[in-house]
Amino acid sequence: MALIVCKDCQKEFSTDAKRCPNCGAKKPPKDRSKLYKGIAIFFLLTQILRLFASHDSPVPTTSHSINSAHEVSPVTKAAAAVSILKNSMKDPDSFRLEQALLINKTGAVCFTYRAKNGFGALDVGHAVMGRNGVGLLDHSEPGFSALWNKECNGKKGTDEKDDINQMMPIVESYIQR
Repeated sequence: MALIVCKDCQKEFSTDAKRCPNCGAKKPPKDRSKLYKGIAIFFLLTQILRLFASHDSPVPTTSHSINSAHEVSPVTKAAAAVSILKNSMKDPDSFRLEQALLINKTGAVCFTYRAKNGFGALDVGHAVMGRNGVGLLDHSEPGFSALWNKECNGKKGTDEKDDINQMMPIVESYIQR
């Protein structure tokens, strides 16, 4: 039995435990390959969407339209982030997006979702995609609390859950290719 240090309370606990007995924080997952694969898919998807955006738009005549033709919308970035979150779950089919709050001033997106945990119970989870689509942390990752407090806590925005849910079949079809 080896001991690890809890990322939240800094107390030691056994690697056999699922959660820290002191504060209840989840033990960091051993396998991050799903997360890394998801990040790679996210960047690939944004490049693909950028390519389609440039082919679907008319020939730009000003520098503003050139820039806008190559930008990926915040909702598209958020949909790719949701796909990463969903695919990183133990049971991806149980994933349900509850809220995706697009913060008006910063472009950050604050997610609330439900998914089955390792015991089959439905848990509520949170994740945040940083300003302008940079970075994605869920509640089990180091640094999540600081980013959530900076980008989401007490902030006002627009719930984009419905638009993201409509985009998910398209996003997932790109990922499956």
